[in-house]
Amino acid sequence: MLSASWKENMMSRVLFVGKGKLASKAMAYLQASIALSDDVNCSLDVLKRTELSTPDDKISSLYLGDVAEPASWQQLDKDYALVIYCLSPSGRTEQAYREVFYEGIKHCLAHFEGSKHTPKLLFVSSTSVYAQSQGEPVDEMSEALGSSPTSVALHEAEQLLAQSGLTHSVLRLSGIYGGSRNRMLKQLEQGQAVLSDRVRISNRIHEEDAARFIAYISEKALKGETFEPIYVVSDSCPVELNEVYRYLADQMAVALNTELADGAGGRRSGNKYLNNQKLRSSGFKLRFPSYKEGYAEMLKQKS
Repeated sequence: MLSASWKENMMSRVLFVGKGKLASKAMAYLQASIALSDDVNCSLDVLKRTELSTPDDKISSLYLGDVAEPASWQQLDKDYALVIYCLSPSGRTEQAYREVFYEGIKHCLAHFEGSKHTPKLLFVSSTSVYAQSQGEPVDEMSEALGSSPTSVALHEAEQLLAQSGLTHSVLRLSGIYGGSRNRMLKQLEQGQAVLSDRVRISNRIHEEDAARFIAYISEKALKGETFEPIYVVSDSCPVELNEVYRYLADQMAVALNTELADGAGGRRSGNKYLNNQKLRSSGFKLRFPSYKEGYAEMLKQKS
């Protein structure tokens, strides 16, 4: 067992850019994992737009600022071992995405350019960068062009990172559910769920698994272990959306309108089968490998 003083001497500085719901969970998982590790220790700083709603003693330093503004980055030191970029835009407009992702990453990279010790960088992205919509199998090697102005802005931010020369990983998350992200359950409770006569392949990742994976790759980075430049972060069960509605209606004992609506519920990100092989090959174990385990946990918490 290594001494506590050794761990203090090996302290690594980690910067979380963003502290929303997902980033907060990822931070908690990383802190818990590091606390049990003899290989690495870290301090956690945060850059976010607004003050914390509640105090957080896990944070060493809190910096307030807008990532799209260069001045927000200039207040930061440059001696971070790892930067975890995990933000949500203020809206679903192209401008909102471009400010938070493209402009934010551009200023982030400019800040650390030429640093004596450049950080590794994890960028939380989305599988919306894949424009495939005809039931194609999709993995990290599949073409990513974006199917909307917002997804194009996101992919352009990824490209800035890929061209930067920094050691990095882009974590492309599919549809996040779990916790307070319970839109489908509410739709069923309110009788708003609609089956479709069109195939709607859905891909999802439970919020806990998404946060755990961010922490998992973060710890790999801090330990100097290898990781992939891109991960598809999704569970192991791409599934037709009608099947999910029918399953949940049965579990919740609610009536479901079985009449198929013409093209109901068109999906923003299209229909595709996401392959999470690289996530699984990393050694990470999903707690919720399919929607059934994930929604079972949510329904258990509601009861």
